[in-house]
Amino acid sequence: MPRMPVAVKVLRSRGAHLGDELVAEANTMAELAEHPNIASILSAGVTADDWPYLVMG
Repeated sequence: MPRMPVAVKVLRSRGAHLGDELVAEANTMAELAEHPNIASILSAGVTADDWPYLVMG
């Protein structure tokens, strides 16, 4: 796998609405993916400890 800088966003608060907000954020970022100054979503999911996360690059 190529090496490149990434940003990892992990929500450290619990609540169903927070996961929904993260999905909405990821969807908005996906719509803007062609913009050169907005990071692209590389991965998204939930950790083994049940924390939602985004990986952006």
